[in-house]
Amino acid sequence: MKKLKECRNLGEIYEAIGEENFGNVAYFLTLLLIYVPFAAGALNAFMLFNYRHGISSYDAYEYNYNCMTLWNIPYSLMLLWTAVFVLGKIKHNGWKFKDFLSAIKEKQPWLLWWLALLVWTIIPVAFSPYPLGAIVGTGQLGNGYISHFFTLGVLGCVYMITDKEQKEKAVWTFIGVTDILSLIQISFEYDIPPLMYFSAAPRVSVYTAWNHYGYIIAMSHLAITGMYYKVLATDNEENKVRKEIVLILSVILQSFAIVINDTLGSYLGIVLSLIIVMIFWAVRLKRFNITYLIPLVAIVAFTALSFAGSITTKSGTSMGPSLIEFGGDLKKLFYKTEDYRQAGTTRAGIWEDTVKRIKERPIVGYGPEILQDNNYNIFINTTPHNEFLECAYFLGIPGLILYLGGLIHLFIIKIKTLKNLRLFMLIPGGVIICYLIGSFTGVRKFNTVCYFFMFIGLLVSREVKENDGE
Repeated sequence: MKKLKECRNLGEIYEAIGEENFGNVAYFLTLLLIYVPFAAGALNAFMLFNYRHGISSYDAYEYNYNCMTLWNIPYSLMLLWTAVFVLGKIKHNGWKFKDFLSAIKEKQPWLLWWLALLVWTIIPVAFSPYPLGAIVGTGQLGNGYISHFFTLGVLGCVYMITDKEQKEKAVWTFIGVTDILSLIQISFEYDIPPLMYFSAAPRVSVYTAWNHYGYIIAMSHLAITGMYYKVLATDNEENKVRKEIVLILSVILQSFAIVINDTLGSYLGIVLSLIIVMIFWAVRLKRFNITYLIPLVAIVAFTALSFAGSITTKSGTSMGPSLIEFGGDLKKLFYKTEDYRQAGTTRAGIWEDTVKRIKERPIVGYGPEILQDNNYNIFINTTPHNEFLECAYFLGIPGLILYLGGLIHLFIIKIKTLKNLRLFMLIPGGVIICYLIGSFTGVRKFNTVCYFFMFIGLLVSREVKENDGE
């Protein structure tokens, strides 16, 4: 602290803190981000208690705004810490702006696409029918221009973590938190106290009446799978058998949770990415272990029970009937029947309307999160429910190209080095694939997308070369 008090600029602050301590604080902030759903769940339980005792009404949208405030705490802290790290490093090294870009091009060239997107977004904001709303966001989703800095702040903060154990503990914590949230959801569906009191809707309390919790289960499911594969492949893993048992129990619990959660996009994301991830691990290890099939078998088994009608919930939500309906929706789209716009719980109609709007403003879009102008003239009735169409609608086709360019470039880099990647790095890779598959039918939301960027941060985080014990 004495050294910090004597610092006269950010360069000296950077030197006084040191990169190791930057990583330690970043790890703490990452845990804070992971634990936020518990605070949101406690807030929901408090609001429910007041509602059930006639003290106040229960408004899911009001709760959503309160949740946004909770997530903004770690968002803001992580952005601030990233800014201190980046600006301090620039000042300490005596870099000019072009030197900073050169360093990024050398270490993380894919990130230049997203920095370009950050700059490009100024144009959609400037030409937006509602510029102020495009900057701060219009409410429910928390996707204004400011949110782009927040998510990059999360990525940058996680990038600072170099300690191998801290990275793994962060993933274990995410899995543990999701296990508890899944228990809350299951408790609600089957009236099991006391966790049932933390939920007021078919979906877990933290995500109110929306099915966005499916995103979290999906990401956690692939994190569990990756951890399980790593434990299997690592000879010197401490408490190896115990970890295998814990991970298998987690994958069973969360397979049940995703089936009763009834979020089709996330479900398909899990199934497809499990297959992709198995291939990646087999290529990386040059062998295939039959036990790799356990995560896939677990989710298929619960799906089969759902098809057979053996899994019923008080909300009437279950994956079996939804998959049957999905088959019918594909038929509607293929033959373009009169009611084809109702396919995919009206997503077909939403996507058609979104494409029409994109054609009207293909270059500059409507600005981040702008569904209507400040006079409440509605452009589209709801969010596009496809993150890629959403990006084109909000930021224009150039914005979509920059977003996809960064992702494709990142995956090309990692696939080229797949055979040399440390085993842990395959875990966030699988999570990211799962999220992206699910995002074809989903919505980018402030309390889910942060974990997507957290895992990107883990994927690109600075490596400390250590023997994996393979």
